[in-house]
Amino acid sequence: ALITLSYAAAFVSSHSMIALPSEGYAWGSFFLTYYGAPQVIAMGLCFLLLGKRLRIASERIGLISWPDFYEKRFESKGLKVFISIVLIFAFYVYTAVIYIGFARALAGYLGIPYWVGVVIPAIVVSIYTMLGGFRGVVWTDAIQAILFIIVVLVLLVTGLIAVGGPSVAIERIYNEVSPQLLTYPYYITPETVPGVKFPLMPKVHIDTFFGGSWETAITAIAPAVFATNIIFLMTMPHVMMRLYAYKEMKVARWAPLILVVIGAIVIFGGRFIGLLGRLIIPEVLPTPDFAFPRLLLALTPIWFSAIGIAAVC
Repeated sequence: ALITLSYAAAFVSSHSMIALPSEGYAWGSFFLTYYGAPQVIAMGLCFLLLGKRLRIASERIGLISWPDFYEKRFESKGLKVFISIVLIFAFYVYTAVIYIGFARALAGYLGIPYWVGVVIPAIVVSIYTMLGGFRGVVWTDAIQAILFIIVVLVLLVTGLIAVGGPSVAIERIYNEVSPQLLTYPYYITPETVPGVKFPLMPKVHIDTFFGGSWETAITAIAPAVFATNIIFLMTMPHVMMRLYAYKEMKVARWAPLILVVIGAIVIFGGRFIGLLGRLIIPEVLPTPDFAFPRLLLALTPIWFSAIGIAAVC
């Protein structure tokens, strides 16, 4: 159970609490399906297809990391070094994005300077990682995953109550904010939706490659984006590491279903609460990344909102 929850937390990370409501707030319902579905599917499919295989391989040939797999599978030390270098650079960027999420959460909640919001989580994460190692990371991940689920469900329930229910929310977004938030994102521009600073899909690309037809463009690229999202999400090394570590093989049978349920709650729910933020937060936010902390402050007691911010960091 711990590894399953750790896998879930590693898969979504602070992205679940900052980027998902931000995407829902800025771009509306399209992200619920177009990007949400591949993430939810990949979350369970990765464990289903690779979980048992990697666990057996880790016992047979002593895998403890993703570069180890390439070294022992292809009998190449050089390939291991190359993969390690690639991962260092890739995770430098990935980790930077995670800390941006930390900083935005704390800045939106406490009003502190951006750099302080980066430094505080960096110190905390460094301490528990150095003291607890992988076991410490797994435990904190498991707690974080549970908090993600609780926070999203609480915000969904309180948010829907605040706006009058799902059908009323959709009707009000259509009439009071912008009908474009309930359509494809190519209709979302700074002119049509308040608070959007740039179009998600520049029109020049559509004119150049698809004869000016948005419908042709979305029909052509949707399957490719869907497939590449699944492949990318199934090969994240920090997620794969969890598959080396679970003890009982029976975990591989039930974990995929649990992960799909967790993914559906956090990924779909996270984006939908961001969309509800258009009705709950009266002012247009300076950045959509503030949607989650502002929703916490608007909908929950101060003690619960503090827990929600702690879950992100």
